[in-house]
Amino acid sequence: MNETVSMQMSGVPLPQWPAPDGARIVFLTDCRTATERQVVERWIAQTRPAATPEDAVSYLGLPMKVDDLRPFATQLAERTKEPRVLLAPVRVTWLPREHGGERVARVSDLLLMRDPRRPREKLQQRIVQVEPERCRVVAGQPASVAELDERAKRGGDADASDPEAFAEFVTRQARLALERAEYRLIGRRYKLPKLVREQIAASRRFREGVTEVAKTLKRSDASVMKEALGYLHELRTAHSPFAIDVMMQVARGLFTRGYGSAIDYDPAQIERTRAALERAPGIILPSHKSNLDSAVTSVAFADNRLATPTTFGGINMAFWPMGTVARKAGRVFIRRDIRNNPVYKFALREYLGYLVEKRFSLEWYLEGGRSRTGKQLPPKLGLLTYLVSAYREGRVDDLALIPISIAYDQLHEVSEYAAEAHGGRKRPENLAWFVRFFRAQKKPFGRIYFRAAEPVSMRDMLGPPDGGKAEGEEETLPVQKVAFEVSSRINDVTPITGTSLVSLILLSHRGRALTLEQVWDDVQAYVQSATKRRLPLAPSAKLSDIDATRRILDSLAQHNVVLEHKGGIEAVYSIGPDQYLAAAFYRNTIIHFFVNAAIAELALLKAAERTLVEREAAFWEEALHLRDLLKFEFFFKEKDEFRARLDAELKLQSPTWLEALSRGREATLALLKSFRPLTAHGVLRSFFEAYAVVADTLAIRDPGIVDERKLLTDCSAVGRQYMLQQKILSAESVSKHLFQTGLQLARNQKLLEVTATVAGRRKAFAAALTDIMHRIDMIEALAQERARERVR
Repeated sequence: MNETVSMQMSGVPLPQWPAPDGARIVFLTDCRTATERQVVERWIAQTRPAATPEDAVSYLGLPMKVDDLRPFATQLAERTKEPRVLLAPVRVTWLPREHGGERVARVSDLLLMRDPRRPREKLQQRIVQVEPERCRVVAGQPASVAELDERAKRGGDADASDPEAFAEFVTRQARLALERAEYRLIGRRYKLPKLVREQIAASRRFREGVTEVAKTLKRSDASVMKEALGYLHELRTAHSPFAIDVMMQVARGLFTRGYGSAIDYDPAQIERTRAALERAPGIILPSHKSNLDSAVTSVAFADNRLATPTTFGGINMAFWPMGTVARKAGRVFIRRDIRNNPVYKFALREYLGYLVEKRFSLEWYLEGGRSRTGKQLPPKLGLLTYLVSAYREGRVDDLALIPISIAYDQLHEVSEYAAEAHGGRKRPENLAWFVRFFRAQKKPFGRIYFRAAEPVSMRDMLGPPDGGKAEGEEETLPVQKVAFEVSSRINDVTPITGTSLVSLILLSHRGRALTLEQVWDDVQAYVQSATKRRLPLAPSAKLSDIDATRRILDSLAQHNVVLEHKGGIEAVYSIGPDQYLAAAFYRNTIIHFFVNAAIAELALLKAAERTLVEREAAFWEEALHLRDLLKFEFFFKEKDEFRARLDAELKLQSPTWLEALSRGREATLALLKSFRPLTAHGVLRSFFEAYAVVADTLAIRDPGIVDERKLLTDCSAVGRQYMLQQKILSAESVSKHLFQTGLQLARNQKLLEVTATVAGRRKAFAAALTDIMHRIDMIEALAQERARERVR
């Protein structure tokens, strides 16, 4: 059953008669009220061709509740004894009044407890008389009894020999056909999956899967089926265009006070995304740095008339009343920890596979939760693993993964993240939390930037589907490959904002206040480097004059991130008290663009100390060593491509960098001094200082006792001690998140194992980090010396 083409009749769009002249047809009417039935019957009377006799046409109401199924099945069997009889679904669709060229429900409708798309019968009668353009008949193209019977058998659902099962199948098919027809009338953004639980539960694939799971768990099929159906019900979404309209206005209202109504898009990227979604089911994978991200993505897809994806989110966001409305608008809430729940895993896998098989777009955050540091987090592979499995089994020819970067000039949540980094607890999400979150958006925060990277084709990444089921490493490696590529592409299109650039510059000077001219001088160096490298610059980073830089500083000062000191000879700017982690968040959103250059600077200093014949090899050895130390923080390319990119960046600074290195230490220092900008001290200091805290903490602890939770607490205490003693110089280094990554690195280096040699290896690890910190200090000294020379 597919939708028909509409035509104009008496000024109101009406569907054509959905059958050949003279064919016997049974209309399956999906009507809730007598008024809707009258509208449908009037349409049938008006459009019935003269060649089709009245006795060839009949109506049969689709069942509205479970108790209606048996009588419906009886009547359906009586009227469809001939296989050639056509069944055509038909319903009435009610449209909201037009506002600003669009027919959408408004928040006022929600407050008045009225759904303009489902008006009460008394209002329906008035609409038919006074506003007939709001009342539309929607019809699905008919399918014969024989065709439906064949379709049911092919899917393992039922057949015409079982009247009730066949009637249930026909009902689902009719309503799905009507949904497709309605999308053409009201718009693709309302296209959301419907009757998913029923469709999956009725399939042969699902029943066989239940049997397989039951066998593995040594349980009965019936108990596993009951549990799996319960999980499918939990995963359900309700299709409500009214809820979609309301959620869209709530979403837009969330950020318009702080950011204005216009999101910054790249039109070429939007059209590339549109083309990809036409070719294959889309998997929308945005970055996640704010609770505004979901609202921004929803509005972005609506603004650009892209189909609304089914969005997967954590069940912690299902609080009343937003969770109830969100479910009706296409949001699926999933459990956080399902490691020990094989039946839930099975139900979720089947749910995802069904959606992509039916070409619905999906959306979730590949990082799992919000990034509290500003950097892109390592991907969580769970949902992606299920989709890779569905693709390899051949349930879909291809999947278009759409990497999305959402960037903000400023965020109110950075203060919350800073508190958590110092050991504070995350507040639970509930209605009171939502009200506070909404009120916090009233200050001006700048602009929002929505960027879509080049889509990742599953087929291009993994080859054609092989029809098999992979397990273990064979399953994990392809998923990791795809996830890494998506994460890298998100980083590649993340725009450099004025806020992130100024934060990077001020943090590079470790609290020392700078004049406006000094900030402007460093800004020019970074913007010129970014332009030369063709990095994405947001409008706020295209600081064409010193006044534009002043406006960025003033904006940061308004939110207390920057402290402006006036009253002296001239105004000076520094990071505000207790605002180093907030500034680091902004810096970290773009830090990936400058990590390779920072690694190169440190590797040059290391290699310059070696003999002539060893220097080039020593450079690459140290660069790869630093890459390995930072692999839990950043997404690095494979070794050969990493080397090529490092060489290309160095040649932009100096085409003869290898020749300078070959001449020894003084030539290398002169080479580094010529670099604009020098980055290692501003980009990598906080990470290596945090790692050094972890290394020192491990070195002085009993190697026979490993309690990672206690180690994390100890690292925080040592970090605060080192700050007081000025052994570490970046306040943003004292961060729970960085210490956690440092412990992850230590685990990777087998420094958390209880062995006879671990104490010595811990001390060697600490010594290596001390050497790196010494080189970072040297880079900073070179940058300061060059700055003094420019002043002179």
